[in-house]
Amino acid sequence: DFNVSKLIREKTVSEQIVQSNRIYLQAVKSDLLYKYGLEIVREVEPYLNRVKDRVSSGISDPMDLAVFSIRFNDLDSKVQMLRTQRGRDIAVYEYFFKKEFKNSFFPNVSIPSVDKDSGFLSYDVELSILSHKGKGIETKLTRSEFLPQFGFNTRYTKYDLKDEGDESDIRGGIYFSMPIFTFGRGSAKISSYKAKEAAAKMYIDIERKKDDGLEAEIINSVIGSQSIRNDVYETFNDTKKQRVIIRDRLEIINFAPEAYVDTGLKELNQLERLLITEINLLDGYFQYLHQNRNLNNFMMIKP
Repeated sequence: DFNVSKLIREKTVSEQIVQSNRIYLQAVKSDLLYKYGLEIVREVEPYLNRVKDRVSSGISDPMDLAVFSIRFNDLDSKVQMLRTQRGRDIAVYEYFFKKEFKNSFFPNVSIPSVDKDSGFLSYDVELSILSHKGKGIETKLTRSEFLPQFGFNTRYTKYDLKDEGDESDIRGGIYFSMPIFTFGRGSAKISSYKAKEAAAKMYIDIERKKDDGLEAEIINSVIGSQSIRNDVYETFNDTKKQRVIIRDRLEIINFAPEAYVDTGLKELNQLERLLITEINLLDGYFQYLHQNRNLNNFMMIKP
């Protein structure tokens, strides 16, 4: 059926957009996080040598070096984990898109408020409706095989027995046929197709309920990400400012670089949370558009 084939093609393209968006965003997030964390490590690392020097000269207690080393190792281990994750996500990106990953960035997408859009049926609901219609047609065709047949036919014959002859006639008649003995075969075949049609109708309700639940989940995810986005961003910026303040005052107040490395790790973790929130927001919005069969239009793609 043309409508079914067209709908399946549109659904496949829309699903590919959702998947490619996830792969792209994950690679960008991993790349940004690793590079950001590496910069923090490079800023903090010189203080490790300074602590060692102060301990060697007797200015600081060896315990200070132990505490700082533990916290610096926590930061460095986090960055190494991010490095591994970056390598994996970029490999997935390059395999999927068949091109080298270069310095990419988060897309600038304006996301409006979302709500339940009853004006659109999801791909799966629409496909289940088309399937039910197809089963209904099959039932009618099967039933027609065992109904009385009534009609009228004609036949035109032209005779060419002689060169000068031009004889012809038209014959016709009414016909009527009805299967009398099917030994239950007709009834069984019709019942089988009616059962398939009933099952297809029941499947529509199943898909509708699944669609409602999935859309509600998507909407809640988008709204939740929108509600905490600003708070997460402000927390990250505040921690970033505090780390700069601590760094600038290290030489003024008592030398205590462990607070500096602690703040750096918190800053990195908060950036990770911020980027995850951004990804959840963008992915949720793309899923929302896909669910309402509007993602292809949004991306200006015609399957």
